[in-house]
Amino acid sequence: QTSAPSFLRGGIIGHRLRRVYSQTEISQTELFDRSILSILKEVVPRIETIQISSKTNLELNQFENLLYAFIFNLGYNTDFSVMPLRFLDEFVQTFRINRIRKSRTSDIEAPKRIYSNELILHYQKGISSESIDHQFLSFYHVLEHFYEKIYNDDIISRVKSEITKPNFSYKRTTDLNNLIGIIQSRLRYKNEEFQINELEAVELVLRRFIPDLNELNQALDQINPNLAEYYRIQSVPFSNGNKVNFSSNSEDEIYRNLAKRVYLTRNCIVHSKESQKVKFTPFKDDKDLLNEIYLMRLLAEFVILNDSKEL
Repeated sequence: QTSAPSFLRGGIIGHRLRRVYSQTEISQTELFDRSILSILKEVVPRIETIQISSKTNLELNQFENLLYAFIFNLGYNTDFSVMPLRFLDEFVQTFRINRIRKSRTSDIEAPKRIYSNELILHYQKGISSESIDHQFLSFYHVLEHFYEKIYNDDIISRVKSEITKPNFSYKRTTDLNNLIGIIQSRLRYKNEEFQINELEAVELVLRRFIPDLNELNQALDQINPNLAEYYRIQSVPFSNGNKVNFSSNSEDEIYRNLAKRVYLTRNCIVHSKESQKVKFTPFKDDKDLLNEIYLMRLLAEFVILNDSKEL
């Protein structure tokens, strides 16, 4: 007896798939003579296709240009959104976090902790968005929420450390200049306001809310045992985000590379100047961003959990 492909059974709404199988006019053998796209269109009605034909021979990139031109015309005139599906993993989500957690609402217990409402809104936007880059940025905003506070706390801590040294004297100009230098090295004055070093802020937030890197490594393994190895050998293709070796003996190295991987990827998504050599192109780079979503979501969850308070 022919059974449904595993990715369909695990990743798509079951009752719709059963509906396709239960159609008396279609045998199971005939079902798998059809293209995967035709099956997906029945299982998920929101999938539509655009067919472009030409009387002359065209290159693939020329057809692609025509496709995007038509998508723009469609959106411009009708406000109808078409999102190109470039790879199957984008649709079926190879690693589904809900498979390793409680996936039935009846299993969810009453809260035992109180969380920041603002962080929860960012997190909910991340898990509800169909756009991969929006997911990444929503999870990133959870970390960004603490940048200024934790960065300023670190400056205050360093200043306190300096002025409480036994050899510090407020009467000595050199000591005061050294103190000013510490502050100036951490803050930049631009557009009539002081700006923090965001890359350094990312690292400080990671250190504050993920003090045990082994927990993060274990969480990655629960999603998929190959993820940590992927981050070790593969930088982010479109952003050159750093490789991260979670097995390294140097925690400083892990935090530093993890912060750069996250921050450089965020910058490529947010900034997209034509002159930039590294930048994120929607749809084209979605597949490379997909693995970063798992990491970014876990980082956001660690921040939310470790910022929470017990009831």
